[in-house]
Amino acid sequence: MTSEALYLKHVAVADRYPVIYANLSVSAGKQAKYAEAIEWADKALSAAQRILAVNPHAAVDLMHPVLVKASWLWESGKQVEAKALFASVAVPGVGDSEESTYWGCRACFYGSVGDQTELTAAIGIAETGSLVFHSGPGTAVLGHFLPLHHVAVLHARDIVGHLEDYAPDPSTLPRNLNLITGASGTTDIEGSYVRGAHGPRHLHIVLVGD
Repeated sequence: MTSEALYLKHVAVADRYPVIYANLSVSAGKQAKYAEAIEWADKALSAAQRILAVNPHAAVDLMHPVLVKASWLWESGKQVEAKALFASVAVPGVGDSEESTYWGCRACFYGSVGDQTELTAAIGIAETGSLVFHSGPGTAVLGHFLPLHHVAVLHARDIVGHLEDYAPDPSTLPRNLNLITGASGTTDIEGSYVRGAHGPRHLHIVLVGD
């Protein structure tokens, strides 16, 4: 199946799965196509609202497309509108299923001007050049995927030689654990190498000596 056919197949069912529209919004925004990204986010919201109108208990995420739209409004220069939209989202309670999404988007949105977020890595693996991140209050999961620039702070004392040397304590494992090796890249689209398709386009590592 060609990439165009796959694209059309996905869009054809997006009214039932609004997350597809939201993902298209993220993809367009990362290519600086902000008007298109905002349009996709609006389609995600409209589709989700139609589903909830029929079934108020449907498992549909309204918050994510709102936050994504706010991000692209900000990047397109509409900061006042972006802040108002972000402020309209209620803060999820502790343990709520949307808690991680909210704080992840908040970290990206307020991280700094220029679509970048700074997170501290738990461990660095010298063999592969990988960074290990444990999810938590200071390391929201979406902070690894939404920004254009991922700035990672790594302490020299936290570098191990090989992947096998990384052995987290099972009693203190985080809810989510991410291993990141370099910036996001893919050749899924017609064999052309694209950076930033599934995550940050740029990865910067700040090594802190101890």
